[in-house]
Amino acid sequence: MNDSIIARRYAKALFKLGLEKKNLEAYTANLKRIQQIIKQDEDFRFLIDNPVIAASKKKSIFKSLFEGKLHDDITGFFNLLIEKGREEYLAEIIRAFIGFYQHYANIQKVEFTSAIEFDQAFIQKIGDLLKEKTGKTSEIETYTDQKLIGGFVLRIGDQQLDNSVSGQLRAIKNQLSNKN
Repeated sequence: MNDSIIARRYAKALFKLGLEKKNLEAYTANLKRIQQIIKQDEDFRFLIDNPVIAASKKKSIFKSLFEGKLHDDITGFFNLLIEKGREEYLAEIIRAFIGFYQHYANIQKVEFTSAIEFDQAFIQKIGDLLKEKTGKTSEIETYTDQKLIGGFVLRIGDQQLDNSVSGQLRAIKNQLSNKN
């Protein structure tokens, strides 16, 4: 079976449970916390992905790491994944769950990349403008890339607005090379 199908099935089941119990926000917050740990902690990823580590040992480690810090349903969900040997799909399940939640809550993921770092008030203004235009709440991730020279690149889903100096220079270069 395709990995993404497996992840989507587990994510959908957890999403339905959260919807039924009216705990979607708590589940989402917990899963985002776990997602950050997966991204940042190599040892944690090793634990999840290693089939040699016994299920009982993984459950024990999960319990020691997260007891009292996660919703009981999320802890139970992790235990179920371990019992079924599906813990290797955890990162993908979390991504799928967050995608379901964002669709349900009318939230769009936005990436804002600029040459310099902007303060939170400016980023909030971008979110407000996007809400006016799209009707959706924006969850904005900010990145800094000095190669842009100036300006910004805004990515919403598969659409991109490149308003950077380097992007404009690239466009001019392409225009000049196409005239020859």
